[in-house]
Amino acid sequence: MLTLVIYDITSDRKRTKLAKYLEKHGLRRVQYSGFVGELNPNDRTILAKEAKRYITPLEKKIEEKEKEADEPLSEKEIAKVKPDSIYVIPLCQRCARIGKIVSDQDISLIKEDEVTLID
Repeated sequence: MLTLVIYDITSDRKRTKLAKYLEKHGLRRVQYSGFVGELNPNDRTILAKEAKRYITPLEKKIEEKEKEADEPLSEKEIAKVKPDSIYVIPLCQRCARIGKIVSDQDISLIKEDEVTLID
């Protein structure tokens, strides 16, 4: 099934490693932080479990910010620290076809060579 993976990772190093990991598993980049490709349910589950290693825990991000500031963060500053996240979303072919992509280029989630026409 077509799978969309989108992510928000603050660490450049981890973000780059995740992109390479997704490409290695046959997904292609559709946005700076978005990939799409065919994955069966088992591979999708494995990908979601393995992707956790690219997430920096929120507590560690707060500690790093406090180390940079050389003092504890206020409640307000802590609330501004956003967690890393990775979305692994299965898409049926119909949803991928009817989904809208807003761009000045002709872009599709499904490549023409990936479509099988049945008469």
